[in-house]
Amino acid sequence: MMFLELLRRGVPIRYQPAMEVIHFIEPFKLKRRYFIKLHYLSGVRFGRYESGPMPMTVCGVPPYMVRQSCQYLIDACMRYVRREKKALRHGMIFSYSLGAIYGRFQYWKDMRTQN
Repeated sequence: MMFLELLRRGVPIRYQPAMEVIHFIEPFKLKRRYFIKLHYLSGVRFGRYESGPMPMTVCGVPPYMVRQSCQYLIDACMRYVRREKKALRHGMIFSYSLGAIYGRFQYWKDMRTQN
């Protein structure tokens, strides 16, 4: 926003490779729980608002999404048990897929109430 405003005002901007930006990050945003919830909510938003109508669904959820979500859960659990570094990332992928399923269900409920 700041740079856009400076550009709008015609202020010259120069690249400064030595410039540092210090960000304050709240401690709760460094927890695993935060990332899992963030991805879940992103999945809900996708499923409810961005995925659009689909031809074959059960309560608004296409069967392939359930299969994928189960595969993601198994993959995340296996990585967690093996204590792999990417276990959290795969947990986030599963969380997103679960959110997308719930979002699709919400979309289906929304469409039913509109008709």
